[in-house]
Amino acid sequence: MRPRAGALALLLAAGLAAGPATAGASEQAASAPDANLFVYRDSARPAGCAAELLLDGKRFAALAQHSYTSLKAPPGVHQLQLRWAAGCGHGEVTNQLDVAPRRLYYFAVGGGAQTTLLAPGLAHTTWLHETTSLVPVDPDAGVQSAGACCRFVPASRPF
Repeated sequence: MRPRAGALALLLAAGLAAGPATAGASEQAASAPDANLFVYRDSARPAGCAAELLLDGKRFAALAQHSYTSLKAPPGVHQLQLRWAAGCGHGEVTNQLDVAPRRLYYFAVGGGAQTTLLAPGLAHTTWLHETTSLVPVDPDAGVQSAGACCRFVPASRPF
């Protein structure tokens, strides 16, 4: 039932659903009705670290696994940045975003780690490759993915 309520909250925030508030109204009200920027984290490593989100250098959310946030970004060019909490070892990524009026923007947080044996047979030396990504997602797919995977985390500041 929780994924369904999350999907409905996203639809309401995007202005795609109408009707009286029923069960799950507290979740529906949590997502700003005028939000146009949505960022979700389904399953990204490092799992135990928060994915910190910044818009134009100002922190607005920290996402744990299986969570999403939304905010109203004003029209214009912005820098959307993802960085991991201190001590997590992963890098950061910044996307330039040109926000147009009446458009929705979805981004998926990604992160992973992989080890590779460097000199097979000679030594037990490995190389650790860590990845971080902030991937633009089509709004139709984004509303479905975020609603199915994630719980809402309100943005800590308005823009």
